[in-house]
Amino acid sequence: KANTTKVVYLKVEYKNEIPSEELENDVFNEKKAIPLNILDNEIINPDTKRNIIILSIIVLIIISTILISIKNKKYLKPMILIIGIALPIITYALCDANIELDLQLKIVPSCVPFNDESSWEGIINSVKNNNTECMNVGDMKNIDMGDLGMHTVRVANKSTPSECSTEGFSKTACGFVVEFADIITTHEMNSNQTNKGGWEHSEMREYVNNDIYNVLPAALKAGIVDTIVISGHGTTAGETNFTTTDKIYLLSTKEVWGKAGTISTNIINYDTAEEETRQLDYYKDKEVTTNPDSFSEAAKLNNGENVWWWLRSASSNTKNTFYTVIFNGYWSISTFSNNDKGVSPAFRIG
Repeated sequence: KANTTKVVYLKVEYKNEIPSEELENDVFNEKKAIPLNILDNEIINPDTKRNIIILSIIVLIIISTILISIKNKKYLKPMILIIGIALPIITYALCDANIELDLQLKIVPSCVPFNDESSWEGIINSVKNNNTECMNVGDMKNIDMGDLGMHTVRVANKSTPSECSTEGFSKTACGFVVEFADIITTHEMNSNQTNKGGWEHSEMREYVNNDIYNVLPAALKAGIVDTIVISGHGTTAGETNFTTTDKIYLLSTKEVWGKAGTISTNIINYDTAEEETRQLDYYKDKEVTTNPDSFSEAAKLNNGENVWWWLRSASSNTKNTFYTVIFNGYWSISTFSNNDKGVSPAFRIG
C-alpha cells in the first residue's frame, strides 16, 4: 500500500577484485543498485518471476486460442499484439524494484598477538578493528620506559557487558583494558594528610597522567583512549563520588576483588563507588576475592619482591586513607605519609 514501508535485510557478497589504487585508507566505497523481486509486499525468489512469465505465456496461449475460435477475425491480431506486449510489462512492473546501497568495504588485517613479537601499531589496529580473537586475557608484553626501566603489561579485560553502557558507570573495566603486571615505581598518593578531593585531586592522578604517561612509547600512546573514571570519596562533608577523564588510572577495590567477600572480616565496606564499576576479566578468571586463599593473584612484584600498591578508592570512613593491595594480594588502607607504596596503573586501547 502507499505510504507503507518494509524493512529488508540483505547479505551482500562482493566477489569482484578491488584495484589497490581505488582503496583509500584501506576503505573502498561504491554505490550499487540492487534489484529485488517483490510481489504483494513480500520478497520472493527470483525464480518466481520466471514462473510468472511462464504462466503469462500460458495464459496468452489460452487467450489466443479463444480469440482464434472467435468468428470475427478483424480484431484478432491487434488484441494478441496488445496482450503479448502488455502482459510481460505488467509482470515486470509488479515484480521489479531496486534498492540503492552505499557499499563500504574495509580491509581488516589479521589479528596481531599481544606479545613482544608484535608492534604496538599492529596491536592497536587489531583492537580498533575488533579483531582480538588471537589475544587472550593475561597475555603479556614488555615496555621500555626509559629511566623507569623495563616493565610488563598484560591484557586485563576484553569484555564489554551491557552495564558498561549505563550512565554514570565507570569505563575502567570495560573494553580492552591493559594493566601493568608489575610495579613501575613507588610514589605517595598525596603530600598532605587528607583524602579530600579523592582520586580527582590527588597528586598521584597528576603523576600517572603526566610522568608515567609521557614515558610510554609514542606508538602506544597513539592508541590509548580517554577513560571515564568513577572513584569513591572519604569523610569530607558534602563529597560524592568523583568523575574524571584519564589516560591512565589506578584500579579500584571492585575491579580487583569483585563483590565483597562472604566473611565479615574480609568485606570492604567503605568504597562508595563499588557499584559503579565491575571486576576486570583477569581477576574474575583467576577467581580473586577478598576471601582467604583467593587473593594471591592480586599480588605484584617490584624488583623481585612483593610490595604494597595503591588503588584509587578512598576509604569513606576516614579522612586520610586510600585502599591498597598488600604484599600477598589482600586489601588494606594506607595514609598518605606511607609513600613507599607501588604504582601499577591501567589504561584502555580503542
